[in-house]
Formats: sequence, C-alpha cells, structure tokens
Amino acid sequence: MTPDSCIRVFAITSHQLILAGLNALLTDHPGNFLWLGGHPPTASLFRELERHHPKIVILDDASLNTLPTLSAYLAEHHVELILLTQSEELKGLEAQIQQGVLGIVHVSEPLGSILGALHAVSQQHLWVPARLRERLLTKAFSSMAQKSDNNSSGFFDLSTKEKELIRLIVHHPEAKALALGEWLGIQESTLRNRLSRIYQKLHLHGRASLVMFAQQYHLD
Repeated sequence: MTPDSCIRVFAITSHQLILAGLNALLTDHPGNFLWLGGHPPTASLFRELERHHPKIVILDDASLNTLPTLSAYLAEHHVELILLTQSEELKGLEAQIQQGVLGIVHVSEPLGSILGALHAVSQQHLWVPARLRERLLTKAFSSMAQKSDNNSSGFFDLSTKEKELIRLIVHHPEAKALALGEWLGIQESTLRNRLSRIYQKLHLHGRASLVMFAQQYHLD
C-alpha cells in the first residue's frame, strides 16, 4: 500500500509515554494507516496539522481542553477524532460524542484497542469502551431526543430536503460538501447552509452525531 492511499494518523499529546506507545503500535502494525507522529497542544500545533494533513487525530483529555478552538478546527478540516481518556463520567463523554468525537479509548484498555478504534473510525463507525457502550449510547440518544422533543423547530420540523441530505450523509459519511451538493443538484454554499440549519434544529455538532441521530430515528 502506497503512502498516498494510507489513512494518515497524527497524535496530540504532551505525554511522551503515549507517543512512544502509539509509535510502537503503528510502526509494528501499520495496516492501512500511516503514522505521522505527534505534537504537544501548543500554538505551533496548527502549523503541524497544516503540514501533515491527518485524516484521524488521537488526542488526550488535557490536549482537548488546552486549545478550545481545536475541535472546531479539526471539524472544519474533516478530521476524525479519537479521544484517549481517563474519565468514565458519562455526561462528559456524551458531550464529546455530541461535539464530534467518533472514537473513545480509555487509558486502562490495552494499547491494541486503539487499532480497533482506528479501524472503526476510518469507516465512520463509533467506537467506545465495551463496558461503557450501552450506558453511554443510551444516554447520548436520550439526550438528543430530549433536546429535539423540547424544541418546536427540531426533529419533527425537518423538511423533506433536509431529510434527504441526512440520508445522503448517512450513506456517504466521508463525502465532501462539494460532492454532496453535486449529487443533490445544489451549490456547495447552499448545502452548507442547509446542513447548518439541520445541526441547529437537532442541537447536534458534526457528522458523527448526525449519523447516530439518523440511525436512532430510522432516517437512514
């Protein structure tokens, strides 16, 4: 497999032990992943992200909290997130999923769990620790439904065109906005505006949470 066809993986952390573990794991078991190395959550991080163009970023709790604009930047550049966390607090992890984190790996899990998360996230599938999965997803879906049910402009006010766009995203989660617009016969700017309205109505952030919501309400 050539480097151009590999899924580019980058880490954001200040912990050298985490970097060393990821380096060993992805060097010994590269599969279809290209390990790009890592960088601490400092101001120069964004320059490194621009240079490497990762498809998936692995980051820890501290890194996510250090740079408030990081999640928005990665979402804008269509980078998927795997959170390496020490927390088992459901409310916080639920919030991360709704903010667009697609993979969650607890630090107590074997390092090899990251490979499972990488494979799942690379296919736009959610990955969370098995012991938390049922409780976490039930809570996340319940919260999404509650927010929509309490908002008169929420789920039940989605237009036919908005539902059509949701179905298209569910079936083509990695498609760029330009391609989605071409399939629907609309301008990219129109598509982005439509998607923004969907997020506002459903109180969601990012494609991962939108796909989860669509599957919950059988919009797929």
